[in-house]
Amino acid sequence: MVDCRDREEETIVERVLLTDLENAAYLPEGRCMKGMLAGNGNWRSPEAHFRGELNKPTDMFAFGIICLYAVLGHVIFGIDDDFRFHESQGALPAMIRLQRQVSYFGDKEGINGLLKHIGNDEVNFQDLRMLWDEDQKNTYHTSHFHSGRTIWNRNSGILSGS
Repeated sequence: MVDCRDREEETIVERVLLTDLENAAYLPEGRCMKGMLAGNGNWRSPEAHFRGELNKPTDMFAFGIICLYAVLGHVIFGIDDDFRFHESQGALPAMIRLQRQVSYFGDKEGINGLLKHIGNDEVNFQDLRMLWDEDQKNTYHTSHFHSGRTIWNRNSGILSGS
């Protein structure tokens, strides 16, 4: 959504908001939504997968994923050959996406923060802990970025590739 006005021969943009009218809601400052599975799985944040509190940080995560899509031309949590393979082996789509999120962007401090944020739900806690532990045992290459190059190396914190 764009709040703009025309002045002579130019358009002045006052404010821009990212919105998904399918799931739009006004939340007063400091408020959140909780308990719903909001949005499309390709753009959904980790806390949204767990039906946790949704607020501005959730929107910022989705915006970041959209920015990656704009740069890479590929939905990094979308359905590709790797996704189809794991789904054919019985993995649930939400767990495939969560594994990618943990693998691409997770660190121990962030995982602990997410565990605290999603609350005391034992099943969610076990699911997330399992994904983190599995990620620590394996070295995942971010081949889902289709360019064949490493975009983000979590261990070095370096953005690479051309």
